[in-house]
Amino acid sequence: MMNNKPITFTLIIFIFLQFLLSSNLFSQNDNMAMYHSKSINGCQDFHCTKCSNRDNCSLGYYCSKDGCGHKHGIVLCGEGVLFYLRSSNGYTNQNGEKDCEVRAHAISQTLNSSMQMMMNHDDYTFIVRNEKGGPLSSGDDPTIWLEMRMGHSKKIVTITNSDMQGYKSRAKMLSFSKMTKKSSSITKKTVAYWWANNLEDHFAMMVQNKAPSLTTNTHCGKVLLKVWTNARSIIPEGKISMRTFASVIQNLSAEEKKHLKLAAQIIPKNYEPLIH
Repeated sequence: MMNNKPITFTLIIFIFLQFLLSSNLFSQNDNMAMYHSKSINGCQDFHCTKCSNRDNCSLGYYCSKDGCGHKHGIVLCGEGVLFYLRSSNGYTNQNGEKDCEVRAHAISQTLNSSMQMMMNHDDYTFIVRNEKGGPLSSGDDPTIWLEMRMGHSKKIVTITNSDMQGYKSRAKMLSFSKMTKKSSSITKKTVAYWWANNLEDHFAMMVQNKAPSLTTNTHCGKVLLKVWTNARSIIPEGKISMRTFASVIQNLSAEEKKHLKLAAQIIPKNYEPLIH
C-alpha cells in the first residue's frame, strides 16, 4: 500500500501557505504599507461648500452635512496626511466613475514601490517636470517625478487646477490668512514644489534615516524636524520604525500637531521652494 504521508504533509504545507497569502488575511488595501490612501468628505478636508461659516470647518468644527463638498482623495504617510487630491485627473473606479481615491491609491502604490530602491541608493530626488518628464514650460501641468542619477525615473503625481484651488481657497480664509501665501501667488507650480519638497523630507526621514531639510524654514517643517530629532533620541542608530514616529507625534503639543497638519492644508507664507 502506498505511503501517502509525504503527499499529505506537502498538501498541508501548500494549503497553509495559500492561507497566509490569501487576500482575506493580507488584503490588497495599501493601509498596510507606509504610504496609503483614503477618501474624505469635502467638509472634513476644509473645502466645505454649504456652511455659513467655512472658517469653523478650517478649525475642525465640521458641520457633517450630507453632500457638504464632494469627496476627495488623500495620500497619507502613516496617519499623517501628505496631501489632498481634489480631482480624479482621469482615474475611475470599477463603475467607470471619476474617483479621487483611486488616484490617491495609485500615487501611494507608486511611492511604496519606490521605497526598496530608495533604501539602497542616495542618488535620488523629487523633481518637477512636465507630464512627459521634460523641462517645465509655461502652460504645462507641473508633474512630480522621482528621479535617480543613474537615469531611472517614476512619475508620481500631476497637479491639477482643482488641486491648486484648494490652497487658493484656504488662503482666503480668515483662520489661515496669517500663515499662508496669498491666494494670488499660489500656482500649480508652487503646489508641485511644496508637495515635492515634503515628499523628499518624508522619504529622507522614514526611508533613508536622514533629517528633513527642504521644508524646515516653515512652521510645519520645524515640527517635522522635531519629530525626527525626538525619534532619533529614542532610536540612536539604525532604522526608526513607523511606530516610533507615531509615538513621537502623539506626544507633541496641541499647537505642534496643528502645525504638522497644516503642511497638507496650506502653503506657508515663508516657504521658498528648493528647485532642482
